[in-house]
Amino acid sequence: IRTYFSDMLCPRYDGEVERRLVIVIKMYNMTAVPIPGGVRMDLTVEPSSDETIDLNDGQHNAVLGAASPPSFLPAPLSTTAFHRQEIKAGDHVTWTIETHGWTNGGGVLNAAVSFRDLESESTTMCWIKQKPVPSVKTSLSEVEEGNEGKVDDDFSVGQGSSADFLESEAEEEGDEIADLFLMGEPVFVPPSIVLQACPLVFFRDANGDEMTFRFLWTSMPHRFVPIKCSSFTASVDESHAKLSAGYAAREVARHSKVVSVGGYAEAWAFSSWNSKLILCVLIRDKANPEGTLYVRGDSETLLQSLVGSNLSRDVFVSDLTGGQYIPHC
Repeated sequence: IRTYFSDMLCPRYDGEVERRLVIVIKMYNMTAVPIPGGVRMDLTVEPSSDETIDLNDGQHNAVLGAASPPSFLPAPLSTTAFHRQEIKAGDHVTWTIETHGWTNGGGVLNAAVSFRDLESESTTMCWIKQKPVPSVKTSLSEVEEGNEGKVDDDFSVGQGSSADFLESEAEEEGDEIADLFLMGEPVFVPPSIVLQACPLVFFRDANGDEMTFRFLWTSMPHRFVPIKCSSFTASVDESHAKLSAGYAAREVARHSKVVSVGGYAEAWAFSSWNSKLILCVLIRDKANPEGTLYVRGDSETLLQSLVGSNLSRDVFVSDLTGGQYIPHC
């Protein structure tokens, strides 16, 4: 069983299109026999284990301007589908799910499949044994008519047929019917999948408008505490080399960079699927390969989902800077 996900433009009932998260689950019958009873496929979406926010940590996990502690964790979701037709050997079943409310935060996709009404071999042992046969003692002391004078010794004769000898007294029991349940590998969905280049800043060309960015920057109601970053080449922790949400996340960050902002500052402007804004400014130090990242937005929920936890913050900063900077530990 394999699980994939992607963001796609899907049609709505009113004729318009909107960006949604599309999840594809494929179940392959790699056995040499068909699956006659069909399968039941289950999908559960749970929050990532690292998405737990410590609001008492004033160094990172705090959104300035939030009236109350945000509750951005998505509630666990689950759905089920049945395929009741026979699945032949070497064939596969594809299940496609479109999510309508995936706007903030990441999650973990847990897929499972149940093979219905499978026959399993019985665990009861059947013993084959000889059926007891009575033994009859026959005496030939009596002389048969026409054979006078011929007397043989006594001997035992076991009377019984071969069918009686091979007959089994064990009761035969039929095969058991059971369901087989298999779990797929968990698939992590990064929070940055909902981001795209902000159309308010990039309305003219791919370089972005600096004046619009400055106006939006000063009008954002929520901001995260400054994130101290260091150059990846100066870091001694090599485990940060694999911190990335994928090639697509870095491409979105590259297309969302405001080119007109120069000097020792770099700026990015993002917009989510539901038109929430995320603005970022990285101020680099002149003397050493370090910098400070400032993040602002108009949604505290989206802001916390991106940089609220340690893992999501490391991945976001790494993809934002193309792997050049990572947050301080």
